[in-house]
Amino acid sequence: MKRVNLRKTGLFFFSTFIVIILIAAAASGFLIHINEKAYRNRVAQTLVSEISYSRGVIEEALTGTLGDLQSISVFHCFSNFLVEPTDENRKILEETFIRYSDIKKIYDQIRLIDPLGKELIRVDYSADGAHAIPEEQLQDKSQRYYFREALKLDPGEVFISRIDLNIENGEIETPWKPMIRFSQPVYSPVGDLAGILIINLKADIFLDKLSHVQDQQNGTLFILVNSSGYYLINSLTPEKTWGFMFGNDFRLQNDFPGDWNSLGERGSGILASNEGLTVFTTIAAGRYNQGEDTEMSLKDWRALFILPRTQLNKSLRLFTLSVSGSAGLIILLTALLMYSLYRSYISTISLTGQLEYQLKSKEEVIDLLQETNSKLQDITGSLKAEKESLYKKRNEYLQKLSRATLQHADTLTYQKQLEDENRHLKDLIQEYKNELSEYFTIIMNTNARIEGFITDQEEKGSKHRDKKYEPLHKNVLK
Repeated sequence: MKRVNLRKTGLFFFSTFIVIILIAAAASGFLIHINEKAYRNRVAQTLVSEISYSRGVIEEALTGTLGDLQSISVFHCFSNFLVEPTDENRKILEETFIRYSDIKKIYDQIRLIDPLGKELIRVDYSADGAHAIPEEQLQDKSQRYYFREALKLDPGEVFISRIDLNIENGEIETPWKPMIRFSQPVYSPVGDLAGILIINLKADIFLDKLSHVQDQQNGTLFILVNSSGYYLINSLTPEKTWGFMFGNDFRLQNDFPGDWNSLGERGSGILASNEGLTVFTTIAAGRYNQGEDTEMSLKDWRALFILPRTQLNKSLRLFTLSVSGSAGLIILLTALLMYSLYRSYISTISLTGQLEYQLKSKEEVIDLLQETNSKLQDITGSLKAEKESLYKKRNEYLQKLSRATLQHADTLTYQKQLEDENRHLKDLIQEYKNELSEYFTIIMNTNARIEGFITDQEEKGSKHRDKKYEPLHKNVLK
């Protein structure tokens, strides 16, 4: 039997196991890399969709307010008041402003200011609905920038202010009320400046929607900044918003310098930086302004969705852990499988050795049986020859008896001869019986020898097998 080199066999199985580990590790790394890229693209596409929605919300509010301002300026009651500013016409115009404000629900104020900056009519909207402000509470707005800029406009043009917090009586109103003011000069039928029509758009109507969009993006930071980088929305640190109103320098370029520098003149795009994954777009609010481009006029804004590096790594880490866990499970199962195959291989080798030994013993028994069969054939031949001899002598006896009867020979003489022949025949039969008994003894002895040989071979085989494969079984158990 071929001897088994346990060391080489174990080394083969161990090398195979190492190769499987390396393949699993390489596959895991490849899956992690592919998933990271796919995850970035998936997140980017989602954020692009959300930021497009944000841009649409803002632009819809701006275009809607611009259209409402121009519609009010051509109302018949508005023209009547400009021609004849009587109490009756004033009352009619106030009621028109109230009805319009109640319908829209998005305008904090609708005002008509005279050419000197004094409020003529003002309707405010609150939770209780729209209401007109009494004349004694009307204010002088001659120094406010949105009034002064509107005076520079040509007929039909509209000045749109920057977005900021509302100021009443020289103080920032609380709670904060973000406003965008739309100002349009109005003229009398003879072409004289009759005043400035102003609508205060409540900017929180779209800022709140954008904040709601941000809330749906778990772990995503939404930022809306003006052209100078000041925060209008900062979901991470809301206290940093409206810094320019309070003299604070809370700006995007200070917190995310990498993103700010990468924005440049780009209108929109996707940035991957040390800060994380950023999707940005430009909201072209400035294009709606028809007046002079000044510091106080409405300019373009930048909307950004930022997935911080920590959150991005956290999401990727979950997938990495799942892939690593799967790879570890595969390696563990492979190790168990390799160990099982190794034990099966050793057991197979051991069983093969036992079968070879038993086959050898059976071959020896077959040789002995063939030898015994040859002897039995010799005995059978001898018995057949003796049988033929007995038949021949019997026939001769019968012939003699027949001849004696026919020839009427002497009875006594023939009887004596007959007795002699009979005794001779009995001797032959007894000799034949003795030979048969001897043959049966040989057969019985042969069977006993075969049984003893088989028993002896089985005992020797068991001892030989235990002694020969004892080290092999110990190695398997180890």
